[in-house]
Amino acid sequence: MSRCRRAIISVVVGLAAAIAPHDMSASWANTLGTTYYVATTGSDTNNGTSLGTAFKTTTKCGTVAVAGDACLIRGGTYRETVRPASSGVTFAAYSTEKPVVSGATPVTGWSLWQGSIYRASVTLDAGYDATPMPGNTQLAANQIFASGRMLPEAQFPEPGPDPVWPAWAKLDSATLDPATNPPLGSPRTGNLLDSDLPNLPPLSGSVIYFTGNWTALSGTVTGNTAGSLDFTIPESSPALYPSDPTGDKDYRVLGNLSLLTQPNEWFYDSSAEQLYIMTHGSVPTGIEAKRRNYAFDLRARSNITVSGIGVNAATVITDDTSTGINLDGINGTYLSHFETQQYDSALPRNGVYEAAHRADTGIILRGSGNSITNSSLAYSAGGGVALAGNNNSAENNLIRDVGYRATYTGGVTMFGLSTGQSVQHNTIYSTGRDGINIVTGVAAQQEFQGNRIAYNNIAQFGKLTKDLGGIYTCCSMDWSTSRIDHNTIHHSAGNLRNGIYIDNGSYNAQIDHNVTWNTARGLFVNGSSTPGMLVYNNTFAEDPVTSSSIRALGANGTSRFANNINTANTTYGTPPAAQIDHNIDQTTDPQFVAPARGDFHLASGSPAIAAGVAIAGVTVNSSGQADVGAYEWGDNEWRAGCSFSGCQPQQPVSVDDSVTGTVSGTFQYNGTGWSHCSSCSGSATLYNGTNSWSSTTGDTATFRFTGTSVELYGVVNSQNGLAGVSIDGGTEELIDYYAPTRSGNRLLWTADGLANTVHTLTVRVTGTKNAASTGSTITIDRVAYPPPAPPAAVSVDDSITGTGPGSFQYTGSGWSHCTSCANGIQMYQGSNSWSSTTGNTATFTFTGRSASLYGVVNSQNGIAGVSIDGGPETFIDYYSPTRIGNKLLWSSDGLTKATHTITVRVTGTKNAASSDDVITLDRAVYQP
Repeated sequence: MSRCRRAIISVVVGLAAAIAPHDMSASWANTLGTTYYVATTGSDTNNGTSLGTAFKTTTKCGTVAVAGDACLIRGGTYRETVRPASSGVTFAAYSTEKPVVSGATPVTGWSLWQGSIYRASVTLDAGYDATPMPGNTQLAANQIFASGRMLPEAQFPEPGPDPVWPAWAKLDSATLDPATNPPLGSPRTGNLLDSDLPNLPPLSGSVIYFTGNWTALSGTVTGNTAGSLDFTIPESSPALYPSDPTGDKDYRVLGNLSLLTQPNEWFYDSSAEQLYIMTHGSVPTGIEAKRRNYAFDLRARSNITVSGIGVNAATVITDDTSTGINLDGINGTYLSHFETQQYDSALPRNGVYEAAHRADTGIILRGSGNSITNSSLAYSAGGGVALAGNNNSAENNLIRDVGYRATYTGGVTMFGLSTGQSVQHNTIYSTGRDGINIVTGVAAQQEFQGNRIAYNNIAQFGKLTKDLGGIYTCCSMDWSTSRIDHNTIHHSAGNLRNGIYIDNGSYNAQIDHNVTWNTARGLFVNGSSTPGMLVYNNTFAEDPVTSSSIRALGANGTSRFANNINTANTTYGTPPAAQIDHNIDQTTDPQFVAPARGDFHLASGSPAIAAGVAIAGVTVNSSGQADVGAYEWGDNEWRAGCSFSGCQPQQPVSVDDSVTGTVSGTFQYNGTGWSHCSSCSGSATLYNGTNSWSSTTGDTATFRFTGTSVELYGVVNSQNGLAGVSIDGGTEELIDYYAPTRSGNRLLWTADGLANTVHTLTVRVTGTKNAASTGSTITIDRVAYPPPAPPAAVSVDDSITGTGPGSFQYTGSGWSHCTSCANGIQMYQGSNSWSSTTGNTATFTFTGRSASLYGVVNSQNGIAGVSIDGGPETFIDYYSPTRIGNKLLWSSDGLTKATHTITVRVTGTKNAASSDDVITLDRAVYQP
């Protein structure tokens, strides 16, 4: 099989303008400015220039460091906002340690208030503030953590065990007054009816939050009785109103102490400055409250590098003047949080689409020439990355569990008038709305030209809203010279979730070499007139019964659909105005390799082989006539998604309660009280129509599995009690199986962050219950856990030399090596190898399916030629205005599992900005 090669920083296509090589007169490693150190055990009265005299805060280092200096940060938690005084500074993790800059602060001083509710005096933000681009301490909503995990705010309905994806109530009907639209931004008065809404205490003044349609709405509760609730919401988009037949029908109510009825929930009384938390009876421990929005404030700064640093309960912000910001290897969690929609009367429909926390959530990259690479970002109420400005990039990142408040955001959120933006090689999954979102309804901003969205793996999108896409753009956006290519988009989270969605008359998009499956439509082009749609060599492998491959009624003029595989229905309009040729449609079996496991390569003998037409700039085939579909047979192999551990989203393994045994992946029921049924009364609400239950105190159910997380699902009911749940014999957590109405297949408990080994989950019948329950029954429905992880990637330091697999060989007289380098703690294992002698080579041999090269970039580094197994070279630019070690520069995947050799050649060339042509190796990583 042939190979896919990609450069992560920049690929030099032509070298005609390169400057001739020259010798290096001094060690490049000693040309930096001052290196400062930061440690939680340090002091800000120190000089910071050694480990023994480290500063205590990164803020202090940022105030003294000037251009060319570096702040190296030891492991630990730093509760601060870093605002560098100067541009050109590097902030990096010391060695392999893992520092975290946190926006949260511990809360102590708890006392029992009543029952099992404790309270503490603490000054927090009032919350429920949707001000765009808020100040550092102006929180959109309060956020509380226990041992690093977000706790849900007290609300109706009970949120369940996953605060990121809580339960929602569903209204029966709603009305809204006045019947005619008031002035934009004016409140509208409404009433909803919900037969499951209990007679709660007065909720006036509480927040009500609606979702379920295109985006969320929020307003204020004005009154409530059993089954009925009055509210006001701002005037916005009528199609979203809960009174509209297709409007938002799901809702939550929060912001009232009376809703604090379940353990591990909280409420904050801003007037009394009291934080309340309900527990299972013990004093709260490990509680933190978010206090700051920003971990790094890089507005009006340039050429700042942040590398290998964790960001928790906060984010990183830039502005329109920021340039050359490089965020690399960031581990970001709980980036942004809000509980109210963001309106803006200056925008169409009161900003419910264009404001909507799009620009001020997630990692915020504005300006130009900024990037986020090799990073893991998880948990944001809005987007994962807000990519505005021009010539910015988000590449090789893992982005998950974002958009959990259902506004018009995506894993990556992009904006009109941007050019030169690059979103490539990211894995994006578990989103409330889109995987990647590009939207504006403002006529003056409806251009999106010269941008590329490529090699992204997008899955499990659209968990809370509908009429959306893995990649979604709207409205009347001109995509001239922009391209959507080589993306895999699959497993949408519900109905009306399209793979690629070009909405409301957007046009001039080139869409090629994408693969979609398990979505509502592979490609939806919506609009009465959408010229310039160039749709080539895609595989829209959708279900012919429940989905469609292409729906493009308005594609006309210069539009063309060619070389596509469509396994489901296609609709182009009657008669089609676009050019449609060389496609394989649902009447022909394309003969994929293994579609059941998501492998849509062509099998030998497929009718798609050599059935296509060559298209300039799109079809690249070295073996003959072009094929049909996204994968050329035996040629131009490619793979989407990021390249580090955890980058491939996996569908969890679900095991029904009826699967029993003594081996891993089975249940064991211990005790005399267990009952089981396989065709249970009301079984439509149960997983596989089965469940197992007991009310005998001391009975247990155990489940053995191998994995890093597990989810327990059961049946809640009015006669159910409290279970003790534990993992590997650890501390039990009490889980309440009570609910006023019966519901099956209900997520009740989760554990994550486990070691990837064998674990035992134990559920114990305690014989206890809450006061509202009539019994103490515990019911098991299923368990879900991730599939076995692939073999761990292997990292090999540049200092490991030899002739066999897993080692480097350096050829030529110009190589230098150091193992305790000046400022070497920025490098992998503190070592690196470098040469500026033209023709010198370094080879790395490995046995596996993929490999990546990491090096050191710097202002005096040049261009390397990189090849694999003697194939064509790819030219990689090692230049950067600021020095960064352990930097991912090149990767090759989609290889056959065999022994391969990577060759790195010193070309003796450089780009015009560099002062020399040094090539530096730091490590290689390969996947066995």
